[in-house]
Amino acid sequence: MKLGPKLILVFAAIAVLPILAASVVFLDATRHLGQELIEHSRTTLEERLRADIRRSVEEAGIAVAEDRRRIEDRLRFLASDISERLSAAVPAGRDISTRYIFTGDDPPPRRDADLERYGVSLANDAPKDKLRDTLLRLADGTAVSRSVYFQNRGIVARQFTVFDNGLTLSYPGGGNVPGEDLREAD
Repeated sequence: MKLGPKLILVFAAIAVLPILAASVVFLDATRHLGQELIEHSRTTLEERLRADIRRSVEEAGIAVAEDRRRIEDRLRFLASDISERLSAAVPAGRDISTRYIFTGDDPPPRRDADLERYGVSLANDAPKDKLRDTLLRLADGTAVSRSVYFQNRGIVARQFTVFDNGLTLSYPGGGNVPGEDLREAD
């Protein structure tokens, strides 16, 4: 082999080897940088997710507290209306059978909601002969119950008003009435 081709091979080896070495070093550095970026991105994403979840939970807690206060205000208003109606005189000449849906063994309770009437359930120890006046006084209270019901529709499915004497009114009327005595419930 002549000196010219040998010189070209040596020159090519001298020129290519540093480029090859630089390429290997560059690729290794790029790989390390990529791994660092992946780890940094993962850490940042985890921190953001934790912060978003924490903020969502706090906002949900605030919303629940606000809903609770609003419902408590509406229930105080409903209790005030019921108290006012109970202290009023008994309206004369009214038929309570068209104002209420009475639940009992015969006939079975309706399963659909009646937005115009209360459902009535009586505990076993309720003084049935003394409840007629109470029911007459409360007969026109469905407008207030309907207002409370629709203002809290996403939260409240059914309202129950439980009296010490064993009378339970449910709004909307019809539908399911709990089997247990609600005076005993928490």
